[in-house]
Amino acid sequence: MLKRPLDSLDEYVAYFTNQPFPVLKHTVKELDQMRADMSALNGRHIATVVLQDPMLTLQVLTYIESHRRQSQNHDITTIDRAIMMLGIEPFFRMFSNLPTIEDQLHEHPKALVGVLKVIGRARHAAHFAREWATLRHDMDVDEVTVAALLRDATEILCWRSEERRVGKE
Repeated sequence: MLKRPLDSLDEYVAYFTNQPFPVLKHTVKELDQMRADMSALNGRHIATVVLQDPMLTLQVLTYIESHRRQSQNHDITTIDRAIMMLGIEPFFRMFSNLPTIEDQLHEHPKALVGVLKVIGRARHAAHFAREWATLRHDMDVDEVTVAALLRDATEILCWRSEERRVGKE
């Protein structure tokens, strides 16, 4: 957790680059249940869970981009494709023991409520974007969905780093 504002954008980038993004406690529970019976899973089922959590979505896409092969000639921009590239078992190895937003903000209920509201808004935006993309026959509905879900990712991260200020109000 940040105890003071950082001096530059580069410092914020370095700070957030070196830390796993916290995810929703509900997401961790669902992934733990899925992990118990991996043989019955497919990438689409896992993607459905990931796409309910903007921070896990961001973490998966960040991971897949940072582990990109030289021969890969296009970006992975959807969770389905990222899971396909990783594989189900490696996905669960990479994304286990994740910190949760609720644990990080348990002492700051106003910040927790704020971040949960932003996540709810992001989920609604992703749902509406998906519906519109489907109606418009867009080429990649999943990509539009991810873009809408991640639009507020910075605000989610800021709530996490601003909890001390909010908690004192």
